[in-house]
Amino acid sequence: MTDFIQPGLAIFLVLGLLAASLYVLRRRGAISLNRVSGPSLRIGGNPRQLVLVEKLTLGPQHALHLVKAGTGLLLISTSPVSCQIAEPQFLEWDRAEGGER
Repeated sequence: MTDFIQPGLAIFLVLGLLAASLYVLRRRGAISLNRVSGPSLRIGGNPRQLVLVEKLTLGPQHALHLVKAGTGLLLISTSPVSCQIAEPQFLEWDRAEGGER
């Protein structure tokens, strides 16, 4: 019986330390646990550099993603077998037409 007590206490100690460190990181704003966009880690409190602006579902396994990366925008198409970035000229044309968000 005593053979199980020490490993059990060690497991609870490790889980407790993990929970305490997550709590401290969340309170300081260094980590965000969001159910919508998933977990994100901010090193040094810097704002996120990669943000999903919009997603358009084209079919059950195909979608277009508009992603803000730093100061630029990327249009990414996804399918079960590939992931492609649209031509940068399209995004420059969109900005020239006043479509910048």
